Amino acid sequence: MASPEPDLGWLLLPERARLLHIGLMKTGTTALQNAAAASRPALLEHGVRYPGRRFNHRYPLMGLLDVRRGWTGPTGTGPTRRNWDALMREVEADDERRVLISHEHASLANDEKARLLVDALGPRTHVAVTVRGVQAVLGSAWQQYVKEGMTDGFHDWLRLVLSDDPDRSVSPAFRSRIRAGAVIDRWASLVGPERVTVVVVDRARPDLLAHAFEALLGLPRDLLAHATVNGQQANRSLTLPEAEVLRQFNLTYDRREVPWADHTALVREGALQTLLAARVPSPSEPRMPVPAWAADAAVSHSRRTAATIRETGVRVVGDLDALTAPVRTSEAPATVDQVAVDVAARLLGGMFSAARERVHEDRPQRPAATGPPAPTHGSGEQPPAVSTRQVATELRTADLAKALGISVARGLTRRISPRRR
Repeated sequence: MASPEPDLGWLLLPERARLLHIGLMKTGTTALQNAAAASRPALLEHGVRYPGRRFNHRYPLMGLLDVRRGWTGPTGTGPTRRNWDALMREVEADDERRVLISHEHASLANDEKARLLVDALGPRTHVAVTVRGVQAVLGSAWQQYVKEGMTDGFHDWLRLVLSDDPDRSVSPAFRSRIRAGAVIDRWASLVGPERVTVVVVDRARPDLLAHAFEALLGLPRDLLAHATVNGQQANRSLTLPEAEVLRQFNLTYDRREVPWADHTALVREGALQTLLAARVPSPSEPRMPVPAWAADAAVSHSRRTAATIRETGVRVVGDLDALTAPVRTSEAPATVDQVAVDVAARLLGGMFSAARERVHEDRPQRPAATGPPAPTHGSGEQPPAVSTRQVATELRTADLAKALGISVARGLTRRISPRRR
């Protein structure tokens, strides 16, 4: 039986406060941001502004802090200070409501960049930090980097980031997750511990994160916790076979020849969004097997984080002991040789649709067709739909990755030089 939720009224921030939620990564940030974005009109009615039109404030913070994602390319300029200035014009125009700004890029700021951000927001700044045990996010963190083009396998990546002598060139942003205590100490020193609220994300108390932000902002209980968001915003994790297909695909092309913008459009926003929104994995499909040595190393980092949080004197919501809760471990190899055909169907379909959209962006519009439509099947009827569940075939991971690589190459070629028939 779940323990009753505590009274969180003591969290309420002063009127007109500006709450900066800096993450950390993989601590329920996407769910919270989607709930706030879906509830913008209701937030305004209750005295809270969630500025902008996107579901989070990634681009303004990237522009202010000069954060770059992915790799460089001929079209990859990235957000600029103008993105931040546009956000702040909306914030400054509303001098009555509390304001919420949220994206985990802020947790990557060093002392200089953190000071820049606080100075830009002004003296009414308060900071919220959401934390989870490192051991609980290893699989989701690895697959996030795979989504961004990384080629290291899960177990190899764990050794690179968690060994006694880690490779600091690999996934440098993950250092903020490992050193969460240092991140919290930085912001507490900057704005004062009384203006920093740490929320411990705990699976045993799934609504605590939303309830804490409702209390901070003076919102009715469950406004964020029960917000209705669309399927794309669910942000489920990849299974091991899905992630391994993507990693194998990353090995099929040279980053120097593919601009980050094209990778984002075709892979992240095309193939992956289609897969995540349309496919429901079987409960038996394997997830990321965390080896015991990695779990132990991660728990050691989490233990240090909990100790630092206690020392800083910041406000804490939740149980710090949850940061060191054990996770299920397995020594099984984190590789897979075959994947279900519906993984192939969703990835290829999403990539094809994204490539087709980019082709039509450059292609002149054709005049509308006249007359009756041409038959599409022998009898003039549409061919019957075939469910991927009816197909018992499995595809080799490497072969699927190669096919996806060909799809990207063709998509880029058509975008640059559209074929005209």
